[in-house]
Amino acid sequence: EDGYALEFASEELKDDFDVVLAAVQQDGLALEFASQQLQGDAVVVLAAVMEDGHALEYASDELRSDPEVVLAALRRRGSALQWASRCLIKDKAFVLEAVKLNWDAFQFVAKELRGDPDVVMAALGHRGRALEFATEEMRADPQVVLAAVERDAEGLQYASEGLKQDFDFMVHVSKINFRALRHASQDLLSNKVFALEVISREADALQYFSVDLRGDRQVVTAAVKLDGSTLEFAAEELQRDRSIVLTAVREDGCALEFASAKLRKDWYIVLTAVEQNAAALVYADWDLRVDRTFILEATKVNGRALEFAHFEELIRDEELLSAAAHQLLDSLDKQRGPELEFTLAALSRLVHQGCATQIVSAHEQLLKCIVVNKLDHRTRIVVQALFGTLTQYAGAMLFHVAQCASTDDKDDAGSWLRGCAIDILLHWFMEDRQVFCSSAGHRAAILLAIGLQERIEMVGQGSSPSKKGEVSIKTATMLEEVMYFLSEEAPDILRVGSKSDESVLAEVSMVDARFLLNAWFYCNGPCSGEFSPLETPRSPVNSAFCH
Repeated sequence: EDGYALEFASEELKDDFDVVLAAVQQDGLALEFASQQLQGDAVVVLAAVMEDGHALEYASDELRSDPEVVLAALRRRGSALQWASRCLIKDKAFVLEAVKLNWDAFQFVAKELRGDPDVVMAALGHRGRALEFATEEMRADPQVVLAAVERDAEGLQYASEGLKQDFDFMVHVSKINFRALRHASQDLLSNKVFALEVISREADALQYFSVDLRGDRQVVTAAVKLDGSTLEFAAEELQRDRSIVLTAVREDGCALEFASAKLRKDWYIVLTAVEQNAAALVYADWDLRVDRTFILEATKVNGRALEFAHFEELIRDEELLSAAAHQLLDSLDKQRGPELEFTLAALSRLVHQGCATQIVSAHEQLLKCIVVNKLDHRTRIVVQALFGTLTQYAGAMLFHVAQCASTDDKDDAGSWLRGCAIDILLHWFMEDRQVFCSSAGHRAAILLAIGLQERIEMVGQGSSPSKKGEVSIKTATMLEEVMYFLSEEAPDILRVGSKSDESVLAEVSMVDARFLLNAWFYCNGPCSGEFSPLETPRSPVNSAFCH
């Protein structure tokens, strides 16, 4: 239970192999109380140093010269090298292995090896701060110091004063790790030319320069143009400067947080910040956040701003909600990636707040998002989720998407609109078929079947056998499910002479009856399941089949 209790054992027990082994396995430092004979036993000593590397202090001189034992100790604690024999800490091959195993051992190697480039670089490969234990010559070597900084910005503090004052060298350091500048000489950190050189690439470096430079208009302007949030490090008088704050919030709206209290009341500055980032509204003056007139203006420049209004009555205000939806819909064409995903998510929330009808009217814009971002899987998922939400709150959404699915695709615009609408209908069909259990739903299902059959025929023409097989597994299976659904939900809809739901067939016939006929043969004909498309061009003439 307590290996260190060996201290109080009899001399006989301290010389007992099993007792001592059990003790050092529990607490390696118990080796101090083992007999001299067992302190020279390789098995006992290995067990001790594997539990606590510092147990090497109590090993025999012979074992402290044993590379295997010392390396075992270093695996536990790099500082255990201080107990190794002189011959080992002067052996370059062993020392290289030791510092690669544990950089902390570097401080205990022989002085001549702490000035050896190979050994020093091996140590720096693990921790830049190892430079502290290198010789003065090494700490004045530019390549060595750069290696230290590359690994750890704190390594620069151990470089020679000459290097920390060298303009060109410190510019190079700033390119590798600008955070190392905190250890540059005060002369350089007060040098405006140096500051502009560094800040032109790394605006955050502003925080390390002298108070005078952080109050220099030219230096601060250069920083906030590159990264508005660096306004945080500017002197107070510049945080009160309207021109500099405006430059900052144009680059990062949330830089408003660091503007003076007076400027956080400035309508123009706050609106500029909100336009760049809706979340900037939380840093505006309280009076603006509860001012309905201002919130309306903020919503017009960034629809998401309404989410950051303070009062619940503002968030539920119909005029504000409408303005938010209008602005977000207008911005869809200009956005990509995460920014677009945030906008779509905001629109989805507005659907829940009563803007479904307004958003449904922009269904073509939403479908276009799928085309423009067709390679972005995440964006497609967000668009599909928004369409799913819209079907719950606006029954007209199904009608509009189905209308797009029936678009003539003779031109590019019709083609992408039709294709995206088919994708959305398929997504809905797989997620919630209850949406299709109505007259409008039946029409949408027929259009979905037409679209799937069209895809099968398009892929089938000139495709390789493997590609055809892939289609039959995926698209054809989906087509069969849609046709089965129609046969169950609307059994009369495909029967010749049926008078039920004539309006639905009439509308479908305007798109292309041939594909619907092919789909029926594909799933129900004498060769159902086999790929055998009719090779006639799409033509409105075929609409006669539906009648």
